Amino acid sequence: MKCRYCGSSEVHRSHRRDLKERFLLRMLLRAPYRCNNCTRRFAHWYLGPDIRAKDYLGLASTLRFWAGTIAMWLAIILLILIVFRRTAR
Repeated sequence: MKCRYCGSSEVHRSHRRDLKERFLLRMLLRAPYRCNNCTRRFAHWYLGPDIRAKDYLGLASTLRFWAGTIAMWLAIILLILIVFRRTAR
């Protein structure tokens, strides 16, 4: 993987900071990375053969992965239903 800004191949996973990175990027199967040369952060969605999805997403166990994914989608559906119900009134 290379930095999208400077093209360096010296990049490492970065910690997720805010709600956007914790939920939106995880939902899109993306993770934050930081370049060691230019120190800029970027999101990348590459899943190579040596990277398991649960490790890529930063989750320790498969059970936690699925529980978090299902809970996130249920929250999104509930939010959509609440918005549509309010606009229908």
